[in-house]
Amino acid sequence: MKEKEGLSRRDFLLLSAGVGAAVACPVFFSGCVDEFCDDLNPTAGYRPDVASGWVKKGEIEQSYALFKKVVERATDFSWLGSGDSVFISLSIDSGNSYPAVSDPVTLRFLARLLREKGAGVIRAGGKSRLEEVLHSRRQGQPMHWLLSTLHDLLESDEVTWGSTRELARESGLLDVMEAEGIEPLFFEEKGHNAYERVAASAASGWAFPIYMSHALEESDHLVQLARVSRHQVAGMVCGLQMACSFLRDDSAFAMLAEAPMYHKRCEAINHLQGFEAKHRLVVTTATELMVTDGPDKGVVVAPDYGMICASEDRLANELLATAWLAAHGKEGEKEDVYCLPMTRCFMQANGRPEKLRWKQINSLPVSNQISYMNALLKMS
Repeated sequence: MKEKEGLSRRDFLLLSAGVGAAVACPVFFSGCVDEFCDDLNPTAGYRPDVASGWVKKGEIEQSYALFKKVVERATDFSWLGSGDSVFISLSIDSGNSYPAVSDPVTLRFLARLLREKGAGVIRAGGKSRLEEVLHSRRQGQPMHWLLSTLHDLLESDEVTWGSTRELARESGLLDVMEAEGIEPLFFEEKGHNAYERVAASAASGWAFPIYMSHALEESDHLVQLARVSRHQVAGMVCGLQMACSFLRDDSAFAMLAEAPMYHKRCEAINHLQGFEAKHRLVVTTATELMVTDGPDKGVVVAPDYGMICASEDRLANELLATAWLAAHGKEGEKEDVYCLPMTRCFMQANGRPEKLRWKQINSLPVSNQISYMNALLKMS
């Protein structure tokens, strides 16, 4: 790829995101607008389970037994046959350490637990965000005009920078994979043609083709290992937003640059056939939280007792993680966890829980935080 003097790839992408975000800022940053905040009646009988455990600060390395109990409370592993392969989807938004990425410690725990339950080949990885890793090829198909402009500026039909593998190495995730015999799988390394064109619902408003990684075809099951962070466009990084990492970069660029539809498109990605058919579980490490900015930089809070949670239901996991994040927000600000755009879109399409069946493996000494979270989740 030919570099153009004076052109910063990150500045270009941030400008692209800014174009969309400026249009969409009432949606993203007000927290609640009419489009997302019409009353949603609970769906009768929809009472998903979500399990959690509390980890004392600094003791995560010694907490495998608790981690195991949390995950076993969330799933009975009936979906996992002896020798089945599992892909662990990771959040790798930069080379910074956890909580800017998935937690390497719980990656090790998760691989160990899956093997105890009979898993065969375990793969882990994903694809970093566009600011860090971009692999784009212009070959005659429709392309967002901003991405096409980047190709023109660089006078190249192929634009390539960054490596998810190197970011995973910098963050400590790759070290765990190598030590634990986990097969690394970074989507861009498979090449531009290792993606399949898929169709989303008309309501998601895609104007460009959607290409999704073939990576899931190599494994029998998908498990997400999430973290909890603010996100300047998505609002929050947890399980739902992580689905976007399966998109090829031209599709991801179109999604980011047309920001007003971002949340609806993210919801649609979560229900694309190849993704949903293999999704089994989401495990979230929230012993540290990125409470401002995100997804790779921001103010980090490490509570005296952190949370690990897990659920087979993506929305249940998201709601509990959102409540935990909100409990560590600005004093005096109370968020409606059911009104954030990402979860709102998900509920509009799939239903609102009648009740969350929250199973706590151990007790949190700070009982007022539990009361606050129950109030946010409307469980009190």
